[in-house]
Amino acid sequence: MSFSIHRGVVGLALVFSCSLVTAAGVDDDLREAAKLHRKGETARAVAIWQFWAAKGEVDAAYNLAVIHQHGDGVAVDYARALHWYRQAAERGDKASQFQIGLMYQTGQGVAVDAAAAHRWFTMHRREHLHHHGHELQMAARRDQMPTLAAVVPAPGATR
Repeated sequence: MSFSIHRGVVGLALVFSCSLVTAAGVDDDLREAAKLHRKGETARAVAIWQFWAAKGEVDAAYNLAVIHQHGDGVAVDYARALHWYRQAAERGDKASQFQIGLMYQTGQGVAVDAAAAHRWFTMHRREHLHHHGHELQMAARRDQMPTLAAVVPAPGATR
């Protein structure tokens, strides 16, 4: 039994260490791609970004979207920009969601669509239930108000 626990711990340690190496590899590669792009070696930078974007890295997809949207080292291509923004946005990247909203709002590469723009602008809010349970909180606050009024003087009142 202790052998299987030991194997499990070793296995978890190996997975964890590999993920750290991969994370460092991603960051190093993305930094290198940015340097290449700044030096005018956009084709090499694009190859690195495409490699990582294919693996689900939102920063790589976002970078590809930006360069295609603005024609920064590549030809302006709104369809490709939208493709890469979507890839990042669908993985939760708020900046990409906002950029897609702007594209729909202004008709950049797509037909102007106010409803689609609003949907993309507010997409991140669907996952935040910041008003969930609000009624209960307000009821509790109302219950506390008489107690607070007795302890805290009104503004301008003297004791």
